[in-house]
Amino acid sequence: MEKERRDKLNQRFYALRSVVPYVSKMDKASLLADAVTYIGELKSTIETLTKKAERLHLIAGDGASMTQSHMSTDCMVTGSQVEVRIVGSQAVIRVQSPEVNHPAARLMDAMKNLEIKVHHASAANIGNLMIQDVVAQIPEGFPNDEGLLQTIILKYL
Repeated sequence: MEKERRDKLNQRFYALRSVVPYVSKMDKASLLADAVTYIGELKSTIETLTKKAERLHLIAGDGASMTQSHMSTDCMVTGSQVEVRIVGSQAVIRVQSPEVNHPAARLMDAMKNLEIKVHHASAANIGNLMIQDVVAQIPEGFPNDEGLLQTIILKYL
């Protein structure tokens, strides 16, 4: 029983060693210390990103007279998620999709085909996932957020 307990404990240390990106020494005490440091860094990063998200939300939502609507959908066939948020005459579009077949180029091509003027676009590649954010001017007489969402999905996917 003691040997099984030690084996199980060693397996858990091997698993921990595989997820901690930087291990200073190979002994168990150093591994635990490095894991604690890494978890602290992750917590700090989460706090920073949460504060940034809150600030962006306050900046985007500070206009009381602006109408705001929000639509999102998941496409199970391609594994993509498209989210559209309209504030006044501006749209914020977020697309999360697998990083295959140049998704950034496809989204910009869809914006061009829809004659939507892009003010700002950013793309981030995290592993095999591409996250794209676009802030655009919606043309006069363009369909509502649901229409925009469906049009983007048809043009993009």
